[in-house]
Amino acid sequence: MAAGRRGDARLIMTQTALFGFGLQLISAIAVPGALAQADDAAEGIRIALTEPDPAEPRSGFWREAGLIAYRHGGVTFRCNADQVTVAIDRGVDPIQAGRLLVANALPAMLWQRGALMLHAATVIPAGCNQAVALIGASGCGKSSVALAALDQGAELIGDDSLAIAADGDPVVGAGLPGGCFIRTAAGANRRFVAAAPGPRRGVAPLAAIVVLDHRAAGAVPLRLDPVAAVEALLARCHRPVIPALCHWQGEVLRQISRLAQTVPVHAWAPGDPAALFAQLALR
Repeated sequence: MAAGRRGDARLIMTQTALFGFGLQLISAIAVPGALAQADDAAEGIRIALTEPDPAEPRSGFWREAGLIAYRHGGVTFRCNADQVTVAIDRGVDPIQAGRLLVANALPAMLWQRGALMLHAATVIPAGCNQAVALIGASGCGKSSVALAALDQGAELIGDDSLAIAADGDPVVGAGLPGGCFIRTAAGANRRFVAAAPGPRRGVAPLAAIVVLDHRAAGAVPLRLDPVAAVEALLARCHRPVIPALCHWQGEVLRQISRLAQTVPVHAWAPGDPAALFAQLALR
């Protein structure tokens, strides 16, 4: 059964056992887009609160003692492959901490687990078992196309971050399937819109990756040659500062090269997602 969308949902959740990126998340704070724990969640990580240090002078990402750390807006995260700690300064809205967790700390944790992270909106079209990842420059319409697909009966895999097991057979992508962050007006902050109730897998084999490009000619998706596909994927890595801090650029290039060889990468001018999916001949 496909999942559509509904109105805003509160981001403060009562449960601590959640599911996202194909993992069990035991979290002390809300994780926008995560689901109530699925029975088949095979692995787990902990998201724990710690005491804040408002005197912390650093901001952005840095590496410390085998961890990746990040600070912004009065929230500090430290993460490895198995745990994220969160320190929230006094007076900071915990909802903001949840948004920063999804946008920054969870991608850092997933990079450290060996995932290839893409900045993508990803859906399973209605009637299909494979997913399509939508990538492109900021503001190109990824979330808008994904929301239109949901209105046509698609199932959401994730709105902003896609964790890919590039060496898998098949190649599998995982995300936070519980909703999307959308911007209702130019310059406005994005708000979280929860997906409608219904079965959501959050993990699926990737059938195609589509680069949204308003310069693309015509309405037919154009498959990119291998070099152009690698370039497009490199440009849309999510939080590439993480592998750079860890000196993993060579491994990232290897994974992206394999991904471009295994999963078709197309360029397409944003339009009707149903027409796109029909042209991709999905299963």
